[in-house]
Amino acid sequence: SMDASRKRATVGAGVSISSLIESLVTDGFAGLEFAAGLPGTLGGAICGNAGCFGGAVGEAVVGAKLVLKDGTVLEIEDPAWFRFDYRASRVAAMGAVIAEATIGVTAGDRSRLEEIARSHVALRREKHPARNIHTAGSYFKNLPPETPGGQRRAAGGLLDAVGAKAMRVGGAAVFERHANIIVNTGDATARDVLSLAQMMRGAVFARFGVELEPEVRFVGEIPGTV
Repeated sequence: SMDASRKRATVGAGVSISSLIESLVTDGFAGLEFAAGLPGTLGGAICGNAGCFGGAVGEAVVGAKLVLKDGTVLEIEDPAWFRFDYRASRVAAMGAVIAEATIGVTAGDRSRLEEIARSHVALRREKHPARNIHTAGSYFKNLPPETPGGQRRAAGGLLDAVGAKAMRVGGAAVFERHANIIVNTGDATARDVLSLAQMMRGAVFARFGVELEPEVRFVGEIPGTV
């Protein structure tokens, strides 16, 4: 639902973030257009504070309805409550589930917003796997800036430097156009993916002395890895 007077949109967390952005842009509302083309649901994007092109989804969140592990429903109306950080939020730390979220938007110029959305979708297509390829997106977090306030260093750049694009384990392989993406070539097991990630991480540590941290969260029991 859209509350135009307060410039807020309240949306079910299961909605695709791409379709939400598409309708906001079409109606001339700014706030999330930087994330056009981002796969996944709004809830997931908020939980992991997904970001790209210099923006993060958490910056647009003004409130949410959460369900805690014990079934308690929590209505949050204070954006500071979420403690958004790089690929992190209090929601994820608590293991809570987002039922719906309220996004703060501002009136914007529709054609300008469409232009931004289109160019971001095009850039994403260029370096990311097609939608029918099975992948969990960027596997490792980018590294903190070398100097305060600087740009984060891309994990993909370090992985590229150690030849990660040629690595594979069983059915899991590194995507040929982006060294920080693991794809399932058909029959990858969880163990294949975890072993490949370990190999990638080890190569970067051996060359640069840097420990890459996964951005992908593993759910369930971790199988014995190599």
